[in-house]
Amino acid sequence: MRKKILLFIGIGLSFTVAMAQTTKHLVNLSGNSYVVEERGGATISNEGLTNWEGEGSKINTFVYFSKPQTIVVSIKGNVAEGKSVIKLSANGESRLVELNQGNFETLVGNFEVKTPGYVPFSFEGVSKSGKMFASVESLIVETDDDALVYVHDFSDYWGRRGPSV
Repeated sequence: MRKKILLFIGIGLSFTVAMAQTTKHLVNLSGNSYVVEERGGATISNEGLTNWEGEGSKINTFVYFSKPQTIVVSIKGNVAEGKSVIKLSANGESRLVELNQGNFETLVGNFEVKTPGYVPFSFEGVSKSGKMFASVESLIVETDDDALVYVHDFSDYWGRRGPSV
């Protein structure tokens, strides 16, 4: 009888681990991003990344991860006119993303988080047929890490302002 109970507990634990749920975290650029190279019109506002015209612009979005893991990343936003190709990089890995005119929620791909800590996701423009690359509202991170840290939408002001000292 004891062996059966242990067997059922073991099966239950295995099932629980196998069924670990991933969560999609909507990391708004408005509170988590900074233009770090050659503005070229790029601005971070309550709408996220806007006025992104310059090919030399580099925009970093920061997310804290509590453990090494593989994550799935997508981006959400809009291309006002034409088509754009942008590059998203993190931890030495880069992905080219083609964006067409209109609203988008586009899968970028998998990225490896090698160590716990803050990871900057770098946006760079590659080519565009319209005036701007894109307006990017959010980075979508799919993971089973329930300890992700980033500024949530209700606190953009405080996240960008920082503490009073």
